[in-house]
Amino acid sequence: MKRAFMLAALALLAACGEKTPPSGPGPAPEPTPAPADAAADVATCAADEGHCCMPDGTVVVPGGCQPHFPDGVQPNVERADDGTCREIPCQLRCLPAEARIATPRGEVAVSALRPGDAIWTVDAAGARVEGRVVRVASLPVVAAHAIVEHTLADGRVVRASAGHPDAAGGTVGALAVGQALDGSSITATRVVPYTGTHTWDVLPDGPTGRYWSDGVLLGSTLVP
Repeated sequence: MKRAFMLAALALLAACGEKTPPSGPGPAPEPTPAPADAAADVATCAADEGHCCMPDGTVVVPGGCQPHFPDGVQPNVERADDGTCREIPCQLRCLPAEARIATPRGEVAVSALRPGDAIWTVDAAGARVEGRVVRVASLPVVAAHAIVEHTLADGRVVRASAGHPDAAGGTVGALAVGQALDGSSITATRVVPYTGTHTWDVLPDGPTGRYWSDGVLLGSTLVP
């Protein structure tokens, strides 16, 4: 009888290990995930006018090209007509590699700065103070790109991508002849091709993120 009991117990354990669902009422088995198929995910993704579908099917808010990207926004994409996310080149917000940044040791090319370097910035009251570079970023130029060049009445000439922020909350590309810029006025403006391989930006520490480029106070695209 002991042998018969052991055989019955083994049969019960074998039945618990089977993958076929038990007969009769009970919860349905969990479906087996289908193999990932990026094309199928996008084809079945429904995104409204304010969203788009990434290649893996994730629905995101397209960010386009901005000076900086808020949380929850997908950088450097726009919504295509079919609702998918289309990548777009965004070199429209930085500085040319040779832009001269004001530092306590003199003007330094933005491409030569490194985190920890001393840099002039402004505090919350607008006074010039010494700060430290906390971030340096560069973007490869993957398409034809141009920069805006503004000549000021006092002789300064500032160069930046059209979308780069000025110190007043606008952008360099939105400024025109006759408008004010950093205590002077713009006397001439032109757009010139940029032949560099990368565009650059830096972020100083402190509350404003502002710095002087080519002698003109600008904002940073890297401000969170």
